[in-house]
Amino acid sequence: MDHHRDHAQLRAPIEISPKSKEPLYRQLRKALEHQILSGTYSPDVPLPSSRDLSHELGLSRNTVNAAIQELVATGLIEARPRSGHFVNSRLLA
Repeated sequence: MDHHRDHAQLRAPIEISPKSKEPLYRQLRKALEHQILSGTYSPDVPLPSSRDLSHELGLSRNTVNAAIQELVATGLIEARPRSGHFVNSRLLA
């Protein structure tokens, strides 16, 4: 049995619909926000990189970065220099 699992396999799939009237970045922001609030991500583990998310979801990095920047602006996640984006641990206190 393989005990090494890719972090992406542990997350619920993110549903993004190009047919929706809602912009793609906002759909992604809401999906990530839901995962963060439901405890999918530990504050000790970085969120997937914009490169990984754009590849996984077939979105441009600009779209992914727009969603991430909105989450940073709301205070839900925080950027750590040279480490990535993390769930804001102060929210979980």
